[in-house]
Amino acid sequence: NFLMRVHAFFDWYGLRKAIYVLSSFDSESKVHPYRRAFQKAAAAVDSDRVFFMDAVRENGWVLFYACKTVQNDKDVVMEAVRQTGFALACASEALRGDREVVMEAVRQKGFALQYACVKFRGDKEVVLEAVCQNGLALDFASDELKADKEVVAKAVRQNSRALGYACVKFMSDKDFIMNAVHLNGFALELACDTLQGDKEVVTEAVRQNGTALEYASEDLKGDREVVLEAARQDGHALAYASQELKGDKEVVMQAVRQDGLALLHASEELNGDKEVVMEAVRQDGRFLLYASLALKSDKEVVMEAVRQ
Repeated sequence: NFLMRVHAFFDWYGLRKAIYVLSSFDSESKVHPYRRAFQKAAAAVDSDRVFFMDAVRENGWVLFYACKTVQNDKDVVMEAVRQTGFALACASEALRGDREVVMEAVRQKGFALQYACVKFRGDKEVVLEAVCQNGLALDFASDELKADKEVVAKAVRQNSRALGYACVKFMSDKDFIMNAVHLNGFALELACDTLQGDKEVVTEAVRQNGTALEYASEDLKGDREVVLEAARQDGHALAYASQELKGDKEVVMQAVRQDGLALLHASEELNGDKEVVMEAVRQDGRFLLYASLALKSDKEVVMEAVRQ
């Protein structure tokens, strides 16, 4: 029944769209004629609560075309934000100030916090719900909550870049950054320079995500212990190691054991090391591509590669 009504509505709309556009096009109007045509067509059913209740279950954005009465109907709006939290943008001002509606919206899409009544940006429970769904929703929280450790920690756990929206004090707070990188190594990217050069912090970060080595200080990119820890977690971390360590056989072997593609980042000398290359091609014969010309002609190496 619902699909029949939708098809009938859009068939009616399609038949009249061209006529309406031709007859009412106004070059001075700021509203695109196709949108006006759709809005006029929608007026035929804009007060039909049952129609919109069914429609928003399929696509919450349909609420955009409803009349103000429907946009102020809590049951309809709740169905819309369950389908997409962003439908909160189409709700009445009163419902954007309704805590239950807002909680449902941010639970579905954290970014919906931007459409909620301003008072909710300072509501810790609402903001926590939003940042747990999308850490970057911290951008829309109040300054007070951007300085709240619990809120910021939850946001950073979901998305390390959320730290960029937090109070700047956290970027130089070692205890906080240690906790943050333990949950998400990439949080190191937004730590202050001092902490990016702190071996304890960086080691914790690369244990969680080896490629967080990218954000370590140059000194620590050349620290053998740190780089080995990073390569153990993700072979691609070798890409961010110092040139000296890219030529360290133990470091490179650790990296290619974790991921043979790390051979791509090894020094020219180690691309010609048979033991290193054999380790890589045992995982995937295509990694022979990164070996030296001499090893590409080595029968034992090539035979190992083609077996894979």
